[in-house]
Amino acid sequence: MSSRKAALEDASHQAGWMFADLLLALMVIFLAAQSFVPKEASLPQFEGLLSNKTSLNGTATPLKTSITLTSIDEAALIIALQNYGAIEHLPASYTIDSMVIAGGFNPATESSDRGTATALQYAAAIGSFNLPYFKNSATLLAASSEVPDGAVVLNLQITPVAPTGDGAVGTTPAPTPSPSST
Repeated sequence: MSSRKAALEDASHQAGWMFADLLLALMVIFLAAQSFVPKEASLPQFEGLLSNKTSLNGTATPLKTSITLTSIDEAALIIALQNYGAIEHLPASYTIDSMVIAGGFNPATESSDRGTATALQYAAAIGSFNLPYFKNSATLLAASSEVPDGAVVLNLQITPVAPTGDGAVGTTPAPTPSPSST
């Protein structure tokens, strides 16, 4: 008789425990995922988004620079990079490790989404230029009311590339504007 009673027993009372175990497992996964989110202080390359402070302590020291662009133009970007390289006496070869593209917006008439959309347009255009300096660089989009509406500020982290032991340099030299892009 007891085996027949066990066969007729309802297992739905265990559903509550199964639901509680599921919630516990989801909470553990959520809390574990939160511990891997980077904090703002752990991203020093994006600190001071619009500052134009640079330092050059050696050939492998990253530089930070800001370049303002008012139009999506490959030649203007190349000339801006060349001008900055000449001013800071950079070697002929360097890499851009990361860039913050801050799009401008007018806070009186637009939201910060407009600045982010402008930054996204410039990021897509820079990617389409296929310049070797931007090939492996990390990109962060931002918006700032300090940047004029429709323009962007590129905050670049530049690392000069030292020559290798055989005298060769690790990356391609500075790009020159092509006649077709002017």
